[in-house]
This record gives sequence, structure tokens and C-alpha cells, in this order.
Amino acid sequence: MIFSEYGHMFSHDLPASIIDVIFDTYEERLDGCCEYVNLNWGVDVLARYFFVYLGNLTDRLVLDANIKEQYSLPSKPMCYVEMFSYFKKLVSKWNDAQYCLAETYFKIYFNDPESRGIISKAYTAAKLIADSLEATFKQFPEVFLPRASISSPKHPITIRVFEDRSDRFVIKSNLMKELNIETAEEENKDVMETISFDEAKSLFGSRFNGIEFIRFEINRAKHAAVPIWGPTGGHCILAADALIQFLRSLIFKFKVFQNVTGERWSYIQKCLSETPFTPTYKFRFFIMINHFKRIGGAIIRHLCVTPRSGLKDVRNAKKDGFTEQNLKNELTHLGLPGIS
Repeated sequence: MIFSEYGHMFSHDLPASIIDVIFDTYEERLDGCCEYVNLNWGVDVLARYFFVYLGNLTDRLVLDANIKEQYSLPSKPMCYVEMFSYFKKLVSKWNDAQYCLAETYFKIYFNDPESRGIISKAYTAAKLIADSLEATFKQFPEVFLPRASISSPKHPITIRVFEDRSDRFVIKSNLMKELNIETAEEENKDVMETISFDEAKSLFGSRFNGIEFIRFEINRAKHAAVPIWGPTGGHCILAADALIQFLRSLIFKFKVFQNVTGERWSYIQKCLSETPFTPTYKFRFFIMINHFKRIGGAIIRHLCVTPRSGLKDVRNAKKDGFTEQNLKNELTHLGLPGIS
């Protein structure tokens, strides 16, 4: 196999950056997609197909002059823009801003006459990889492509059933979409309502044929919930967990509720009313992390816009805890002697 002639090319910045762009463009096909694939038969099957295809393709370069010409840059003199256009054609859609690193490396090699040969070999190596990847993806579309883009999918639809202690629930919009049920409700991609799994079965159980439900446990670390992948990309957490994190930040980090006067309390209430934590949902709901950070950050900026002096913390307690006198001292330190 003659790919060894090009294999060493990946130690150079230019071909490595081009290959990275190729992988990025394939990954972009899955933007906004959260689907599960059964890989019990092993991922080594995918790798084996890819390398066999790549090996056969590179061997054909030696035997067929037409094939070699297809995988080589034209031998004619070319300006910078024309030569780089061949690299751009290796991907379905080139993004100048996102893939600027590859172009930077290309400029370095193009401006060095002694490195022009590397550009030609880099193009051949990158095109071999691109075509081998495309062939592998076409051979195993259900592994690499969104289900909606496959004409006759073989695997069942998968829907996550979230488990939080004894509660089981599914994301309502995700369930409706997979069951092809139209709803008048406008989909909110920042806040996702859920429905209990028992209620879903009672309402739509007759339509569950061909659906595989995957148990997905809600996990929590010591101080925060573990984010999960959302149905349209990005990460989310349950709104109840987000609320606890938000309040913990207000109380312990920014000390918003210390030395609160009546006027300021009204202002705090107004700010908090703008959070997504509303009682309008009948059941628990998820909130996207980016949305939570954006809204929470804006509220915190409003509440902390004016510095307030005189805020004090409870000082460290002794190993055996507070004595009665320690407690009185701390209350006095905090300006709350009346409580003692």
C-alpha cells in the first residue's frame, strides 16, 4: 500500500489542519442531533472498513493514471487563491472564519518555495482521507448521520426515559416529534417541558411500537447537577437543580440577601420575577445551560450593580461547633444582636 508515502505528511501542520477541517465538517452534520446508536457489533468494523477502503484507493493510484490525476493538484502554475480553492473543495461547505488556521498554514507553505512539494502531497493525503470517510459514512449511515436524513432506517427510534429517584419522565417535545404528533404549542428550545412516563404511556402507548426507550439516570455531583445532552444539541439540567445553583450563588457568593432594606427587597423581587423558574409548568422541566447562564448572569449583574459596604460573613466555627457564647458573638458581629 503506497499510503505510507503520504502517512508521514500528518506530522506537518498543513495536512493535519486540513484533515481536522474535514472531520469538523462531518461533525457539523450532527449539530442539533441527539440520537443513540446500537454498537454491539463493535466499532472496529467501522475502522476496518475505512482502512481497507483507504488501502484499496491508494493502491489504485499506482495502477491507474486517471485515478492519480484525480487525487493530485494540477501541475500548472497557480496563484495562491486558485491553489487553495482545491483544498476548499474537499469539504461540502468551507467556513473562512472557522477554518482560518488551515489557511494560515497554507500561506506559510505557499510562501516558501522549498515547501511547495509538501502542499501537493498534503492535498493528495487529505483527499484520500475525505473520500474514504465519505465512503464509510455511506456504508454505515445510521451510525454517522441523523435519522431524519436516512431514507430507510433499520434501527428503532430511541427516546430517553429520565429517572430521578422514583420519578420517570420524558421530554414532551421530543416525544411528540418522534411520534409525528403535531401540537399547537410553539417549541421552546431553551426550556423543555417533560411529561411523566406513566402519563405518556396512557396517552400514546398504542403508538410506542418501533420505539426503544433508554433509561437515563439524573446524576448530581456534590454541589451541582450533572448536565445532560439536550435533544437539539447543547447541555441542559433540570430547572429545580438550576434554581438551587442560582440561589446558592446569590446567597453565598454575591450575598445579595444581606442587609436588605424594604426598597431593595422590592427590587430583588422584580429581578427574580424575570427568571425562567415559573410555576406555569405542571411537571418538572429542563433548562438549557447557555440560557440559564445568560439569564442568571444578567440578573446577577442587575443585583450587584451598586456595591454595598458592611457585608459580613459568619466566621469559622471551632472544631466542636459553636458554643452559646460563640453564637452570640457571631450574631453581634453580623449586626443581629436582637436575635440572640
